[in-house]
Amino acid sequence: MNHLPKNLFLVGMPACGKSYFGNRLAQYLGRNFIDIDAAIEQEAQMSIAQIFESKGEAWFREQEASLIHKICNSLEKTVVATGGGLPCWGANRSVMQATGWMIYVETPLEILAERILKTEERPMFLNANKELVLLKLQQLWQKRASFYLQSQIILSYSTHQWDSLLEKLKL
Repeated sequence: MNHLPKNLFLVGMPACGKSYFGNRLAQYLGRNFIDIDAAIEQEAQMSIAQIFESKGEAWFREQEASLIHKICNSLEKTVVATGGGLPCWGANRSVMQATGWMIYVETPLEILAERILKTEERPMFLNANKELVLLKLQQLWQKRASFYLQSQIILSYSTHQWDSLLEKLKL
């Protein structure tokens, strides 16, 4: 496992499984795990939806960037579940790639929509029906795909299995 870089960053669309796979991977590797969204919620003492409503997206993106820089400058080996937009803003992607690998958790939009409709925690999709969720996901995908596809590892939905991730990491 010494061949792995200092940090592993799970990236992808909302509800793709970044936190799930990130937490499991950190436990398996004996590394720290940080879920960026959860860390920002804890620091702000409000949900992401509340943050977007009261402080705005720009403030949230600044917090993401600040946190990712702190993680990358740390001496600790860390597995990070990023927010869906984090690798698409500013120098975040470059900072992550300088200290680790990005792992893109690729999931079909239809599956993402089903997961998103089961929760009210995602500010972009509040009060949206399935058609609107799918439309917003398609728009997001068009904006973000080129960033996600720069990942060193792509974990596709058809192989969203633990063994597939470990195999891709050569563990």
